[in-house]
Amino acid sequence: MIKKISNTEAEIKFYGQISSWSQRSGKDFSMLLDEIEKKYKKLNIRLHCYGGEVFEGNVIYNSLINSSLEIKFIIDGVAASMGSIIMLAGSEVEMAENAFIMIHCPSGYTSGNAAKHLSAAKLLRSMERNFAKQYSQKTGEKESEAAKYFDGVDHWLDANEALAKGLVNKIIKPSSKDIRNLDKNEAKTLGAEALYQQYKSILIDIPKNKKMDKTLMIARYDLKNVTADSSDTAIMEAIDAKLEAEKQAKTKAQNELKSYKDSEIDSIIDAKSNEEGISMSDDEKENYIKIGKSAGLDALRMALNALKPRTSLSEMLHTGGGQASTQATGKKEDRKNWTWNDYQEKDPKALAKLEKENKETFNALYKVEFGELPE
Repeated sequence: MIKKISNTEAEIKFYGQISSWSQRSGKDFSMLLDEIEKKYKKLNIRLHCYGGEVFEGNVIYNSLINSSLEIKFIIDGVAASMGSIIMLAGSEVEMAENAFIMIHCPSGYTSGNAAKHLSAAKLLRSMERNFAKQYSQKTGEKESEAAKYFDGVDHWLDANEALAKGLVNKIIKPSSKDIRNLDKNEAKTLGAEALYQQYKSILIDIPKNKKMDKTLMIARYDLKNVTADSSDTAIMEAIDAKLEAEKQAKTKAQNELKSYKDSEIDSIIDAKSNEEGISMSDDEKENYIKIGKSAGLDALRMALNALKPRTSLSEMLHTGGGQASTQATGKKEDRKNWTWNDYQEKDPKALAKLEKENKETFNALYKVEFGELPE
């Protein structure tokens, strides 16, 4: 909906998620801009967006930077993920003092073989470089500095931090005095979508100068312990309580998932280390634990599957290098458990002899050490 401010200036609200299936798709937004350009010279975009599809967001961003309009963004609630990219297209950005910006890596889902996953990863890295360039152009910092936002975690900025970094030009008063102020840690814990919903209940669902439809609010948010006769304050407190309960449930689920994942990691590593012929030092186990936590259980299983037992193969090697060798001490040593490295360190001549006289044993040693047969 286009709101007329003056004969030369209009205002729209960009609230919600960027999606090819919504009114905030690249195509629909581009058509809306075309309509506004026919009548106005300036456009204010009130932004409250928790992100969405990267490609649709890029279409919107490109439409904005190529528009003939003088564009100003006003962040009413949250500009998260792709929403924080779109706002960069404005020549000016204002931010409510209780609003937030959240920046993080683009993400996606792929299925198929390794080539498809690698191709998707390459595309995501390309997006990160492009986004770092866009942030750096707004803030004036180097692209290498802006790249710090793409380390795999969510980076939350309050209004003062955003102003200090040059992401916004001005801090303004909130559009509604009824929005409960949150600190950055609360916003981070709540998450972009839940934060959007909390602000939405004020910015959208309760129009200014209109009486709250308490029955509608109770039904929409499934509120407990309040009725249509409850005060407005009681209704808002019930919404806050519901959001807090959802936040706690989310935190509990995340903790339970982490505990389960940690337990699975330990179980998978212990099972592998107990296989015959497999031995792992504490440092090696710690490295595998890191793989499991950072890359996931499937990556951990793949890494562990690469470990092959040596004992069962080395037992068949005693026929190749002779039954024993005489060392400097004069004692005889059984070679049936010798590995490739043992031969290299203790008797390299015997290894060379094996290559000529007992190719089968030599190849077995080589394959255990290097994972393939010699060319």
